[in-house]
Amino acid sequence: MIAFLEGVVREVREGSVVVQAGALGVEAWAPAATLGQCQVGERVVLHTHLTVRDETPVLYGFHHRDLLLLFRRLLEVEALMALGYRESQVKAAVAELVVDHPDEAAEGLIRRALARLR
Repeated sequence: MIAFLEGVVREVREGSVVVQAGALGVEAWAPAATLGQCQVGERVVLHTHLTVRDETPVLYGFHHRDLLLLFRRLLEVEALMALGYRESQVKAAVAELVVDHPDEAAEGLIRRALARLR
């Protein structure tokens, strides 16, 4: 597992960023909020999540740890849907929590929605 990526931003692409870490240029897919924090020539630390899809490793990077945690929770939602929960059930559980707790962090809302579905 790759916990984080630290280095100098060499290129910001549509949907990803290339970070020079030592002698390697590492590309990490990232959301727009993270890409907005990445400036060419500046140092960056990205919290990362590595997946393998169709035998291809894919690295995701986030400028804030909470975004990484939210991403991982969304992967859990995807897994629940693969187990047979309908998308509408998952969305309803999250929406109910948002209405009941509008100031709570998204990561906490999703965690509680998942608990209700299990």
